[in-house]
Amino acid sequence: MNQDVESFYRKVREKRHRPTGTVIYDVTWGAKDRSGNPKYPGNGDGHGHRIYLLLNGEELTLFERQPDPENMEKTTKELDEQEWEEALSSPVLKEIEEIRKVKSSLVKRAEACARQGEAEGEKTSLEELKKSFGSLKSFGLEWEEELSRRLDHAREQFEARKDERAKHKSEKEELIREVAAFVEQGTFKNSDEVLKDQMERWKKIGSAGAAEDDALWEVFHGHRQEFYRKRKEYYDSQREKHLQNLEKKKELIEAARETVEGVTSFKDASLRMNEIFDRWKETGSAGRNTDEKLWAEFNEVRTAFKEKRKAFYDGRQGDREAAARKKAELLERAKQISASHEYSKENSEIMKQLNVEWKEAGSAGHETDEKLWEEYRKAQDEFWEGKHEEHAAARKEYTDKLESTIEKKQTQIENLQNQIYHLKDKMHAVQNPGYLINMEGWVQEKEAAIRELKEQIERMNKRL
Repeated sequence: MNQDVESFYRKVREKRHRPTGTVIYDVTWGAKDRSGNPKYPGNGDGHGHRIYLLLNGEELTLFERQPDPENMEKTTKELDEQEWEEALSSPVLKEIEEIRKVKSSLVKRAEACARQGEAEGEKTSLEELKKSFGSLKSFGLEWEEELSRRLDHAREQFEARKDERAKHKSEKEELIREVAAFVEQGTFKNSDEVLKDQMERWKKIGSAGAAEDDALWEVFHGHRQEFYRKRKEYYDSQREKHLQNLEKKKELIEAARETVEGVTSFKDASLRMNEIFDRWKETGSAGRNTDEKLWAEFNEVRTAFKEKRKAFYDGRQGDREAAARKKAELLERAKQISASHEYSKENSEIMKQLNVEWKEAGSAGHETDEKLWEEYRKAQDEFWEGKHEEHAAARKEYTDKLESTIEKKQTQIENLQNQIYHLKDKMHAVQNPGYLINMEGWVQEKEAAIRELKEQIERMNKRL
C-alpha cells in the first residue's frame, strides 16, 4: 500500500498516564472497508493496534496487534479498549510508577532538610539522598529531570541557608549587646518606643537555627526583663514627687484663674500671669498623662487671658464686622454655584478657592461664625454631593455598556464553540481528504476568532 495513504488513515492518540508521568501513544492503522479500500480505523475493518511509550528516546511497545483483513469482524473499538487496559497493567508502567514515588520522596526529604536543617549532619544526609536518587533506574522522562533539578536546588539552598543562619546569629548577638547597653544606660523616657523598635528588629532577623534561636532569645529576653524591673523601681520612687507636684500645679491653675476673673489692670495682671508661668516651669512633673491634662487646663486659662487682653487693647469689633461682610459674600457665591447644578472643573476650583478665602476672612464672632458657617457648609456639601452623583451616573453608564458588550462577545464564543463541535463531529464521517482539509481549516479559523474574542473580553475586564 502507498505509504502516504497508509499514514493518512493512521490514527494516533497521545494519552498522559498520570501515575507514571509518561505519554502513551495509542496507534491504530491498516483499516479497510469491504472493498479493500483504506479507511479510518473503526469497527469491523481488520485494523492493527499498537500501544507504546518513549523511554530514553526509544520506543517501548506495551501491546501490538497487526492488521488482520481475514478476521475483520473481530476488530472493534471495544477490543481496542480492552487492549488498552491490558497495556496499562504492564510491569514496566508499575516499575516507573514505583520509582517515581521513591524519587519524589527522596527529593521532598532533601527539600525539608534544606529548609529546616541546622546541624552539621544535615549535609551528610543530603549527600546520601543524592546518592540514593542516582542509584535508581532512569527512564529519560521529563519528571526525572525536574526532580533532579529540585534535588540540586535543595543542596544549594542548604549551603546558602547555612551562611544565612550564621549571619542571623551575628545580627542577634549585636542586637543583644545594644539592648544590654540600653539597660545599663537606664534612660526611661520614651523607652517604650526604643523597646518596641528593638523587638521589631529582632522579629525581622531570620532564624539562626532552633537551638541557637532559643539560647539567644533567653539572653535577649532576660535583658528586657531587667530593664522593666529597673524602670518599675524608678517610677515607684517618682510617684510621691508626682503627687506633690500635682498639688502645686493645681494651686497655680487656681491662682491664674483668679487673676483672669478679677483683672482691673491688664499691665499688673500680665506681670502676675508671667510670675505664675515661671513658677509652673520650675515645678517638676506630675506624671506624663497628668501633666498633659494639667497643662491643657492651665493653658486654657492663659489663652482666655490673652484673648481678653487682646479684645481690650485692639477693639476687635470692627474686624468682626468686616469678616462678617466678607463671609456673607462668600456664602452668596457658594449658594449661586451650588444652585446652578453646573459641576464643571472651573466651578470646582472656585468652590475650593472660596474655602481659602473663608479662612482668610478671620473671625466674625462666635455666634455669627457659627450661623454663617452652617449655611456655607450646606452650600458646599450640596455642590460636592451633586458632583459626586453626576460622576457616579456617568461611570455606571460606561460600565453597563462594557458589561453588555462582554456578554455579546461571550455569546459569540459559545456559538463558535458549538460550530467547532459540530464540524469535528462531521469530520469522522468524511472520507474525501480534500474536503477534510477544508473542514480542518474552518475549525482553525473559528478557534482563532475565539482567541481574539477572549483577548477583547480580557481588555474590557481590565477597563472595568
